Amino acid sequence: MVWYGRIRRSIAVLFHRDRFDRDLEEEMQTHLDLQTAENQQNGMRVDQARLAARRQFGNAALLRERSGDVWAWLTLERLAQDVRFALRTMRRSLGFSAVAVVTLALGIGANTAIFTLVNAFLLRPLPFADEHRLVLVSPQNKARGIGGVVSFPIYTEWSRSNQPFDVLGAYGVGEGYLSGVDEPARITVGRVTATLIEMLGAKPILGRRFLVAEDVPGGAPVALLSEGFWHKRFGGRTDILGKSVRVEATSYTVIGVLPSSFRLFAEPFDVWTPVAVGDSDSNTNFLTVIGHLKPQVTLPRAQAQMTALNNSMPWSKTGWEVVLSPLRESYVATARPGLLILLGSVAMVLLITCANVMNLLLSRAASRRKEMALRTSLGAERTRLVRQMLTECALLSLAGGSIGLLLARWGVGAFSTIMPASMRPLGGVHIDGAVLAFTALVSFATTFLFGLAPALRVSNLDLNATLKENSRSISSGVRGNLGRTLVSSEVALALVLLIGAGLLIRSFGRVLNVDAGFRTDHLLTMETTLTGSGFSKPWQMADFFDRLLDRVEALPGVQSAAAVNVLPIVGIGVDNGLRLEGLSDESNHRVAGLRVVTSNYLHTMGVPVRKGRGFTADDRGGAPSVVVVNETMAARFWPGQDPVGKRIRIYRRESRYQIISEVVGVSGN
Repeated sequence: MVWYGRIRRSIAVLFHRDRFDRDLEEEMQTHLDLQTAENQQNGMRVDQARLAARRQFGNAALLRERSGDVWAWLTLERLAQDVRFALRTMRRSLGFSAVAVVTLALGIGANTAIFTLVNAFLLRPLPFADEHRLVLVSPQNKARGIGGVVSFPIYTEWSRSNQPFDVLGAYGVGEGYLSGVDEPARITVGRVTATLIEMLGAKPILGRRFLVAEDVPGGAPVALLSEGFWHKRFGGRTDILGKSVRVEATSYTVIGVLPSSFRLFAEPFDVWTPVAVGDSDSNTNFLTVIGHLKPQVTLPRAQAQMTALNNSMPWSKTGWEVVLSPLRESYVATARPGLLILLGSVAMVLLITCANVMNLLLSRAASRRKEMALRTSLGAERTRLVRQMLTECALLSLAGGSIGLLLARWGVGAFSTIMPASMRPLGGVHIDGAVLAFTALVSFATTFLFGLAPALRVSNLDLNATLKENSRSISSGVRGNLGRTLVSSEVALALVLLIGAGLLIRSFGRVLNVDAGFRTDHLLTMETTLTGSGFSKPWQMADFFDRLLDRVEALPGVQSAAAVNVLPIVGIGVDNGLRLEGLSDESNHRVAGLRVVTSNYLHTMGVPVRKGRGFTADDRGGAPSVVVVNETMAARFWPGQDPVGKRIRIYRRESRYQIISEVVGVSGN
């Protein structure tokens, strides 16, 4: 029952410490009085007897502290003492404390801000069910440098023979215009398979998901709304189920609302529709395919099975192959190198910060050397002195880490504001528990990085020599080779960072000077679409744009005006399948981006025509239709030949038929 008595005493000490201190003082005084009386009986005077008793009793303060060792909570008591002493020391030297805290705040804040980005992009799990079993299934043609998306027929063929997968799903991204609800609005439309919604674990907050029976050619036109779009356009009305929304020329019945947390990109789709309803007969490559691996199926095994399947398909003869990769890689692969470089850079900044603060501590240690020598001579142990100085460093780190966290929060907020929506990670960028733990770890680590060496150096003293030293010899003795090493290290690290920053600025300057292939100054754009019965025929749309461009060109200050279906750079659009005339079908599958323009487009954009000619007003409605290809397409599809006069068959996704077109010119890239 000894342990029971110790627990009771520890609890009693916790709540009645003053009483135990008084009992200890009385007991120590009793010992002194008894020893003094004994010395008097041996013939000493009263003052001599009391002095001899104190010498025989020993260091009262040290004995008082050691006597308390038998009590509990000694570690907490000493920690509280060290914290109080450290706070008093920091108040006495506010200038030093402020400089150290600000220096640490900048270093820790930079590391916290960058780690927040690393956590958001690379570490945080994707918001999908069974993320570790999700695989991106990508077609690639390395010889042509194209791939990534497939047509609906190819996806259907894969789905029939999905040997390594429980299920395959696919999605395509498009834009459309919502009509019939207040004012027409431009929206983002996600064309998805019913299997994808279920595979990724999306649970509607209202209504239901797509049924497999609805995701078939000729199926009922149904749609899911995103939560944000539901609130924005329909006020969050629960009676939205069963209502119709019109996207472009198709009317969809709303069957559910997906939560805002479910998204495939940083910006969620406004409306989700089944891909098979409108694109089942499209040969255009626009679908991204995702597979859910079967249990016990590894990625290499799945890759082998899909390679065997691909080799049995005709398109493999033209250089197409299937590559499987973890879905996470599709989100983080491009961001990882840059983020790791940034993380390494701010880690070097933190090392420079620690070296700076360590130099400051070494300088201050010079003025405290005699203090430490005096405390050692009074009985203080070296471990206690080191712990005391580390406590002071910990308080500096805690203050610096707290301010650094505030700076990081401000920096992350500013970065999120200027970050393009297309570059944001799923779930956004914010400070969470992992970031707080990282900040605490960095603050704890910096305590030992910059505090341990000065603490060990100043606590390892030759008492006699130290008490006789003057201030100059103290300063040089404390700093010594360590200070010079720290300065050299700081210069080396700073030089590496400066070289990296110089290269970054130089690269950025080159990016700004890259020739975009069109004039980038004095250009203004606007976007519109034409819906309704008044624009159901192509000639009606063409007539509208003719009248619109005539009126725009008549405006003061406008030199020329043109129209294009997808803007360069800011709009990627989708790839269109095409075939070159004169080649067999087995080896004649090509993919290229397609833009539809008015006759004045190349002139207005300042795109040079290298061969042949550009467009004229007479080209519209002619047979065959005419196209202008850029230099890259000409070199890839007709190497060593003149492409002018060649004919191609373009499979148009929108109109679902092929157009025979003649190449009349080659433009710059």
